[in-house]
Amino acid sequence: MFVRNLTLSVFALAMMGALVISSINAKSAFASEYYDPAGYWIVKKKDVVIHMSHCGDELCGRIYWLRADTMQTDDYNPNSKLQARPLCGVDVLWGARQSKGDHNFWKSGTIYKANDGDHYKAQITMADVDTLELRGYIGFPAIGKTSTLTRVNPADYEQCASVFDDDSLPEKTDQSQQIEKTAPLAVKHLNEYE
Repeated sequence: MFVRNLTLSVFALAMMGALVISSINAKSAFASEYYDPAGYWIVKKKDVVIHMSHCGDELCGRIYWLRADTMQTDDYNPNSKLQARPLCGVDVLWGARQSKGDHNFWKSGTIYKANDGDHYKAQITMADVDTLELRGYIGFPAIGKTSTLTRVNPADYEQCASVFDDDSLPEKTDQSQQIEKTAPLAVKHLNEYE
């Protein structure tokens, strides 16, 4: 009788332990908080602020502020016709789509790195509400570099003079309005790089 009760007690403890462990794992799997990447982000060198916004179901980014002692024109653009354009307002991120498996991960994007005039594939990971990790790479993510951007208050940075009007920056509205606002810019952007 004692052995039987002991066996049942051990079995009950094992079942409770398994239940506790599975509830902890389930809680951690679903407790991942969503961090919205839309907002204003300063790069590590603190010379550029990027305004990230939702463009339909993609994430896009545009230069919002440039420190006075940093490059102001698109000098290294491979298209010589664009080398004199101001960098302020230039699209530097587009096409990033949120991962279905991880809502804090954005993939399949493209970044434009103005200081070398090159385009790279891009991934974005929201480490927390104020930290964005942007990975630029060629071919495979393993062959690349991650830059950490920090969320900032746009009131602390005077918006530079843009070649675009304020209406061209998409706001968080319904998807049809975002597509309507960004479609002409996307076409213009593609035409600039032909």
